[in-house]
Amino acid sequence: QDFEAAYITSQSQKTGCVIEVQPALNFEENVTLHKQIGQDVARAVRDELVSQVKISWCQAGKAEGRNVLVLLHGWMGQKADWKLVSQILMEEGCSILAMDLPGHGDTQVAEGSWEASALYSMPLLIEVLKQILDQLQLQKVIMVGYSLGGRVAMGFANSYPERCAALMVLSANPGLLEEWHQRWRLDQGTAKDLTQKPFEAFLESWYAAPLWAGLKDRRPDVHSQMLEKRRQTHPHLAAHSLLGLSVASQPNFRPHLGQHVP
Repeated sequence: QDFEAAYITSQSQKTGCVIEVQPALNFEENVTLHKQIGQDVARAVRDELVSQVKISWCQAGKAEGRNVLVLLHGWMGQKADWKLVSQILMEEGCSILAMDLPGHGDTQVAEGSWEASALYSMPLLIEVLKQILDQLQLQKVIMVGYSLGGRVAMGFANSYPERCAALMVLSANPGLLEEWHQRWRLDQGTAKDLTQKPFEAFLESWYAAPLWAGLKDRRPDVHSQMLEKRRQTHPHLAAHSLLGLSVASQPNFRPHLGQHVP
């Protein structure tokens, strides 16, 4: 009753206030209470953050008695990148679930209410993926990811090994062993170029990097198709994704790779 009275009084004040509560508990009970409060607050914050991210996904194919393959694209990609692969997999009797990661495709992330660093983080994305699997009643899946999507797949398998029947990653870094600061500065520079330079010039420069091994000269048709797809990218959202999901802040998943999954 005293707490309720203090709360009601505080609502009439124009400035913030602190209400101190001193429950009549012994030391052990007080520690237990604070732990419970901390867990409740963490759960409430997690649920609120998860609600701010609306993942766009599509599911296709029916595979009786077989695990669904979750397909996660790379940076500046989209779920449609898996179209040809999905068709082949479904012809083989597989069921697929493809998603647009935050900052990509049709996925929507709230703006203004929370810091982008929280809404585009690896831990939050893993919780969002888990929620989708829960809603679809998929108890165990095969995680497949390319580049950024591969790192997210490893993160999910690391956090929820009991939900991951198998893991396949392509061109994905399991975690840096050193030079975290250098990589963070590199990602910051890339994000700055992405948002401040003409987007077309950025794309030309990005796909001319050694990573793509002369794609423009080797396969001009593929290079042209790639640029056409990437022009649909929103530069500022892609920058949020690059920094929020940077490998510089990612845990090292190597110790967990190859372990038996129950």
